[in-house]
Amino acid sequence: MSKSLEEEFELAMRNIYDECSSFNYRPIYLLEMIAARGGVGAAKALMARAPSEGYTRLALEGRLDLAVESLVEDPRWSDLFTENEKAVARSRLR
Repeated sequence: MSKSLEEEFELAMRNIYDECSSFNYRPIYLLEMIAARGGVGAAKALMARAPSEGYTRLALEGRLDLAVESLVEDPRWSDLFTENEKAVARSRLR
């Protein structure tokens, strides 16, 4: 049975945590948000507020490719987010 787009997105969100461990950063709050809201819900909540400390840490590490904003902007997940959410992601990544 194939995974739904939302399940695949949640796996991609969880992968952010795994990738961050390579430079000794463990965004526990991200995992907590995913557990509470699901991957899409967590991403939408993050897009609705100012950039997090986690976003700043990723910027300092030169790893904005691991920011939730990078997933939201990715065309694979386009159907999961509003145009406004995608615009917020694009704006933050510039």
